[in-house]
Amino acid sequence: MMADSSAKFADSNDIFMDAIQDEVDALFNSIKGEYDKSCVEDSELFSWLEMARTMCDYSCCQLKYRRQEMIAKDPSFKRLKFAHLDLNKMSQLMNELMKALVPDVDLNTDACNKAIRELGKKLIDPDIIAKALLRQE
Repeated sequence: MMADSSAKFADSNDIFMDAIQDEVDALFNSIKGEYDKSCVEDSELFSWLEMARTMCDYSCCQLKYRRQEMIAKDPSFKRLKFAHLDLNKMSQLMNELMKALVPDVDLNTDACNKAIRELGKKLIDPDIIAKALLRQE
């Protein structure tokens, strides 16, 4: 039974990733492009680190926002604990890591902002989520 659930979860993840891969690539390329413009050595490595940091920050914001949405619909959701999903500590560590390792490059550009907005739309798109969960290709 567990193996079957694991396989279904993996299939759902694959379907979801297929649906968002272009936006993930666009965000990575926009970040890498800014590092490359600033002649940052190891721009690919730093771009992956920045992707991880950005997605961690995004996760923290989404968890807080979604929890507030749920509570607004039904105050009984206040009783639910979300600590096991909270990545705030990881986010703080990733921010410290980036400050310590990565040269300061302005990533607040039109290309980077557009890419994160587009990825953000896909990450919460109910059609994509439903397709992945129902494993419909």
